[in-house]
Amino acid sequence: MADHVSIILAEPSPFLREKLAGILSRQADVWCVLQVSTAEGLLRGSAEHQPDLVLADLSLFADRSLAGRLRLTAPRARLVALVEYESRPYAVAAAAFGVDGIIAKDHLSEEFRNGPGHLLGQDASAGVNGGRANRQRRG
Repeated sequence: MADHVSIILAEPSPFLREKLAGILSRQADVWCVLQVSTAEGLLRGSAEHQPDLVLADLSLFADRSLAGRLRLTAPRARLVALVEYESRPYAVAAAAFGVDGIIAKDHLSEEFRNGPGHLLGQDASAGVNGGRANRQRRG
């Protein structure tokens, strides 16, 4: 793994985006290269920055083509949906939208406690969310 993991954070709510960005900024091995509020901004930013990881509010994936378009513009990026709380309906929706996993927004700092490697599929045993963010891509 590189020295830092590059992340794009996509969250429609300015308040939540600022809070989540603050959590990410406290992680030594994470570089939040861009914060956006829309799917369009996420697509443009992903093409430009080629992140390792995209953390995006689940609502942005309601356009079912977004995950596929992100995979074309930033093929190495893992796509993880941010949700309000862990639940089976959120997990099912995320899978239907084509993302690699979910993280509850209030668990973000816990997910990064041991580094972001498990979110990138580098440590299958890590993660507080039962490995949902570590699910293998369908391909």
